[in-house]
Amino acid sequence: MAIDGPLQGKNILVTGASSGLGRALVKEGARRGNQVFAAARSMDKLRNLAHEVGESGGQGRLTPIEADVRDPASIQNLFALIDQMVLKVDVVINNAAVGHNSSIGEITDEEATQIVSTNLLGTIMITREAIKRMIPHGSGQIAFISSLAGKLAFPNLAVYSATKFGVEGFAEAAREELGATGIGVTLIRPGIMDTNFFKTAGMGDFARNMKNKMQTPEDVARQALEAIERNKSEITIGSDKRFLPFLKHFPRSIARKLLPYIT
Repeated sequence: MAIDGPLQGKNILVTGASSGLGRALVKEGARRGNQVFAAARSMDKLRNLAHEVGESGGQGRLTPIEADVRDPASIQNLFALIDQMVLKVDVVINNAAVGHNSSIGEITDEEATQIVSTNLLGTIMITREAIKRMIPHGSGQIAFISSLAGKLAFPNLAVYSATKFGVEGFAEAAREELGATGIGVTLIRPGIMDTNFFKTAGMGDFARNMKNKMQTPEDVARQALEAIERNKSEITIGSDKRFLPFLKHFPRSIARKLLPYIT
């Protein structure tokens, strides 16, 4: 059954909500008239976001919750707080992610651990806690934010690509495992977005070269929530998805050169 009816008046949890796509997802979810729980490590940024949502005059509400998806205790606390406020969470969007532009030989233990813990382990633990609460109700939707790097690995983003390949595999397995429970699974694969990701990942030159090809987080958020509402299995946003599967058949060096032309 996934979510019952349109994506309005629902309880939605968004991780990595303080910036980029997460921030846009929160604002769009609230604009549609939902109760949105915005989870991130920076409470100051979440408070600013809550103020913006409140000033927008929409029908939705935002509840900021400080949480670190790398920390199992923090995840437990996140869901305990939500349990105190609502009977169930209808939609969980696994969005929290970090990256680092570094060769395999030079990436540090701390950088690699942070990427894997945030992008993959955090997603697994959030999903586990979410479905424990959804299964008794026989409904709900789990969304996973992947990346083009989850279909086509890039040099100097090996660990990031590995986590996004992992997210795609986890989402596929979750869809099969949860099929009889009434819980839907949507995999969302954005193209290149105009966010701070490339700056924080040390890829400023790439971002500047691709500036005129980037999509806005707001456009991606709208399409992502529409995909969740329709219980789509997966969606690639911002790239010509007719050509994306064919890139897998090209040598990686050629595929990476072709990617900017379909983005």
